[in-house]
Amino acid sequence: MPKITIVGAGNIGIACAVDLAQDKENHVTVFTHKARNLNKIFSKVDIDTDEVICTESIYITNDKESAFKECEIVIVTLPSFLIDNFVNEISCYTPKIIYYVPGYGGKELYSKTLSENGIVIAGLERVPYIARLQTLNKVSASKKTSIACAALKSKDTEYACALIEKLFNIPCVRINSYLTVSFTPSNPILHTSRLFSMFEKFTFDTILSRQIKFYAEWNALSSENLICMDKELDAIVSKVQGVDVSQYKSICKHYESFTVEAMTDKITSIKAFKDILSPLIKTADGMYKIDSKSRYFEEDFLFGLLILKSFAEILKVDTPYMNKVLNWYGKLTTLQILDCDNRLKLDNLQKFPILHNFGIKDIESIQKYYKD
Repeated sequence: MPKITIVGAGNIGIACAVDLAQDKENHVTVFTHKARNLNKIFSKVDIDTDEVICTESIYITNDKESAFKECEIVIVTLPSFLIDNFVNEISCYTPKIIYYVPGYGGKELYSKTLSENGIVIAGLERVPYIARLQTLNKVSASKKTSIACAALKSKDTEYACALIEKLFNIPCVRINSYLTVSFTPSNPILHTSRLFSMFEKFTFDTILSRQIKFYAEWNALSSENLICMDKELDAIVSKVQGVDVSQYKSICKHYESFTVEAMTDKITSIKAFKDILSPLIKTADGMYKIDSKSRYFEEDFLFGLLILKSFAEILKVDTPYMNKVLNWYGKLTTLQILDCDNRLKLDNLQKFPILHNFGIKDIESIQKYYKD
């Protein structure tokens, strides 16, 4: 029986656990620090069909030894800001392969030592589900029709893709370089463009009268910011030399939407997105405030957009829209990210996975890191 450990019991973690446990040949463990709060019955509601799948065969633990000692396959669904700690936790164990779901957010940078120790490091371009927790043990999810994957060492990509294809029973596109995964135009520009358009004039203390649907109320300004940052990311990718990023696809191509109107119509029409809410918390008097601890804020700026900016700086690409959004986030959080010339304030960013913090400071070192 393949021994699979899923790290994290959030939206994607529970959806993965329920699906993988349907195959009786899989021995599925969920490693989570909230194990004591979970019962052994996990369930997934299919958004598209309303089918409910339950399982009691999953082992839930917060003990590293139980989770990793004899584990062969690790699927990590943690936010990027927890990956450095995860790498430290698993450093004395030797699974065959670690999948990051999704693979962007600097995860491959943190995992260099694991790769050097013979563990296959692989990352999915995007998550296999659009999913939201209903309770601690129950998730609603829409499974995608295909996934795409790359291994940090390209010689391992076929193995990584064939295995994940078998596990999830959906086609897996083989991506030639992990760098394509690192550039995935998803949350780092999708979420940040939306947050900027909604909250540009607000602070974390601003009181709002109602909750806002994140995608169903998506507007033209959000689309404009997204399309402009997408073009900047295109320019970054086009400057890469010596690494095969030919499979990169912009978010405009991904959604087949190239104008503000088309992008707005597309995003507001996606059924699986319709009930996703903005990162707001309800106050005692029934009003709302921005949730500064949301993954939208803790992950997508400093472990997403900031990494893309570090590529842009090394590759000498102008990014006025990324600069505008990062400067707004820096003002909101009192973290000075960019100087007056819109260059990275490296002394303030030492704990984040920008390229400079891993000795990657020119095109040659990008090539060296992302090629075998």
